[in-house]
Amino acid sequence: MPQSHVIDTRRGAFTLLEMLVSVSVLALIVVVLTGMFDQTSRIWSQGESSNARRRSARAVADFIAADLRGAAIPVSGRDATGRGNLQFVVNPSQISANYRFPHTFFWQAPVASDTSLGDLAELGYFIRWVSDSGKVRPVLCRFFVNPSRTQGGTVVANPDYLIYSANPTEWLSETLLERVAPADQASGYLGLMAEDVLGLWVRCYGLNGNELPNFDSRSGYIHQYTYTRYDGGGASTVNASVPRYLPARVEVSLVQLDSKVANRLLELSGNVAGLQALVSDPTIQDAAGFVAMVQGRNDPLSRQLIPGLRTAQATVYLDNAR
Repeated sequence: MPQSHVIDTRRGAFTLLEMLVSVSVLALIVVVLTGMFDQTSRIWSQGESSNARRRSARAVADFIAADLRGAAIPVSGRDATGRGNLQFVVNPSQISANYRFPHTFFWQAPVASDTSLGDLAELGYFIRWVSDSGKVRPVLCRFFVNPSRTQGGTVVANPDYLIYSANPTEWLSETLLERVAPADQASGYLGLMAEDVLGLWVRCYGLNGNELPNFDSRSGYIHQYTYTRYDGGGASTVNASVPRYLPARVEVSLVQLDSKVANRLLELSGNVAGLQALVSDPTIQDAAGFVAMVQGRNDPLSRQLIPGLRTAQATVYLDNAR
């Protein structure tokens, strides 16, 4: 065989080998780039999910603040005990712990959507755990009752609007919560404000900055202050006090779970009781305190919970508190 033919054959073999190596390297590069793309895509998706949940929590807190700002106090009309009918109550006794995670609160404000019989609506927020697609999950509910409603084309008094009843507690009951804000699929999610809201905290403060735990406008609080009085004998300092029936400032905070973390945690029914116990801890004062508490624990549930926690807070100064 001629020498030149042998050289050509080897040269062809080397070319084929080089081609196979190049294809292998190219395939490896494609695999690496695909992995990097998937990783980047997952990080981006997680970031977007996190940002969306933060925006959701912030929007909910702002909505509650708008409802709160115009909270009304009694102007006329009295209940059977001689106190004003309109109320602002945190964790009222007629609402059980089934709705306290850890707080519920209710009041009236001029935000009625049907003003035919007045503009004062009954309002409130609470958390309930509802069954959804076989899972029990926490949702934030909005209690909203107009003074009137349309029935058969005619405007009539709303039978659920009972704030002016002679019974000072009749306007608010668990039966009414179930009717007005069940937040389930069967009702078309009536009263549903936001999903996967694990905890709601409400802190009320008086004009002097003191906290008013479990505030109840039916008893209110005494605002003590000092002023200088000038008369013929000169100036004198006077200590005075006056009753007030609305908190001057309300701080509302909430914790919402990322949907992916919520889905994963709620796959196990045993986690529901654990989550409810965590958020009902009476020593926790607000959403920030709850997050700090969870971060300080070292149990499986807390470790899974931490990446999905999103918080928001709103500080509201009530227009009618002074």
